[in-house]
Amino acid sequence: MKGGIKGFWQRLPKTKIRDFFIECALYIGVLLISILAFLFFKPQIAVGKIGSTAQCYLVVGILLCVCVIAYLGMSNKLTAGRLIALLLLIGVLLRMAYMLYTPASYRQHDTFSKNHDGHEAYAWTIFSTGALPTENKYQFYHPPLNAMLQAGFMRIMSVIGEFFTAMDEGFIAKFNFGKPSYVDETRYFLYASCQCLAVLYSVITCVFSLKILKLFDFSDKTRVILSAFVIFYPRNIHFAGMLNNDPVAYMFGTLALYYALKWWKKGKSPAYILLCALGVGFGMMAKLSSATVCLPIAGIFIYEFIRTLRKKEGAISLWQMVLQYGAFLLVCAPIGLWFQVYAKARFDQGFGYVWNNLSSGLYTGDRSFFERFFFTFDKNELFGSLWCKSFDNYNLFHFCLRSSIFGEQSYKQGEMFAIPSVLFAYAVCILLFIAIVWCIVRYFTSKKQENGLYAKAPVSFKDLLFVFLLVQSQVISQIYFNISMPYGCTMDFRYIMPLILGIALTMGCVQKCLVVDNGKVSIVLHRLLTVATIGFLAASALFYCVLA
Repeated sequence: MKGGIKGFWQRLPKTKIRDFFIECALYIGVLLISILAFLFFKPQIAVGKIGSTAQCYLVVGILLCVCVIAYLGMSNKLTAGRLIALLLLIGVLLRMAYMLYTPASYRQHDTFSKNHDGHEAYAWTIFSTGALPTENKYQFYHPPLNAMLQAGFMRIMSVIGEFFTAMDEGFIAKFNFGKPSYVDETRYFLYASCQCLAVLYSVITCVFSLKILKLFDFSDKTRVILSAFVIFYPRNIHFAGMLNNDPVAYMFGTLALYYALKWWKKGKSPAYILLCALGVGFGMMAKLSSATVCLPIAGIFIYEFIRTLRKKEGAISLWQMVLQYGAFLLVCAPIGLWFQVYAKARFDQGFGYVWNNLSSGLYTGDRSFFERFFFTFDKNELFGSLWCKSFDNYNLFHFCLRSSIFGEQSYKQGEMFAIPSVLFAYAVCILLFIAIVWCIVRYFTSKKQENGLYAKAPVSFKDLLFVFLLVQSQVISQIYFNISMPYGCTMDFRYIMPLILGIALTMGCVQKCLVVDNGKVSIVLHRLLTVATIGFLAASALFYCVLA
């Protein structure tokens, strides 16, 4: 390389260097602080009320951030970027606190198992043997990336655990709260520490979601609201304590979407398409269903391929396009699909296999298609419980909406904020649907006036295409999954987490149209949707501050 490393360093744009190191410092800082907080605050979970210590520090941190926001606002120094940065800081504090007051065995999915065949046993097998499991029972059928990362992290934490145990023999025992009886103390401590990784995954996902929003031409006010939406969306906070393969698959799927958009909007650099391929590949190596993000990515690729054939301005040459798409497949396919080939050869496991030995009590196929996928007049389904009940509920929309806030769990407290959170969530859905219909009607009925919605075309076709395909990739996959496996647990929102970004982008496009239209109805819808969104996010964030 001409000029060596020094010459390469000097040729890099200073802003990119600065941003790269700031971002890396953020992730390293989050992980290190999470580990320190885990070591010193996690043992206090068994003292008094569960998680009270972590929640106290959380409240103090949030109040300090609010004071900074108020000071910057009063001194006219509060820019959109600074406000989003402070909201992100509050989001990081919420995620760390949730990890600290949530025992590793609480609010999990398929993690601990008496038969030692859940996600915990998967990671422990790799940690203790250095090899993949010799069976594909229960959760061992999944691709191994999550278990590999957790096994590697447990290696680091085992050294840290030995260091503290040398000074205090009872150190490991302090982390026993919530420990299943069939797991020993050291094993539980090491696996519980992997919640620090979940915090990191959640923060990275959040940052890249914010970067995606920045690629769209939204106003500062809209971008602040949408940023708050992805930062404080309750299930995004919930994922900061989850130990199965959902959080890491969600993270890599978000990275793939970001680099696909970066390639599309900021130049056809081969580096972007290779990073997109790595995101898709590693997402599928964590969980095969992460491949749902390939639909909007494929839409981008097809759109650009057609532009290349038509030799539109800004399109790259056909041979460059073929080379880049070929490179995408060469990188993505081996990483994402090698385990499927391995499992087929080793266990005769079918491609796309999903463990389906589920309890008959979860079955929802005895309900009509209309009741499950459209609307039900069953008052017990609508109002029987605030929380999701996998053994009782059967309507996909209602279960998805509530599980996007609470997961499939019930809670001992927090109803004061949980109830308004649900009500505001329904209000956002209804208002967003009305606003979408209104914008479509206005688009096709307004005249080509200078200030008319039709004349201005406030949202480009490219953006609408991406948002539409992103939303449909999640909606269709969830409906298909629940039809093929009609059980209560298959309605969980955790399977379609990229939909959070899809809803945020949809909301941004709709708000943009409403502002440009500027009619009385549009102004009212714009304000109501904004208020409902803020109410939903505030109530949800407060709920995750106080729950046990």
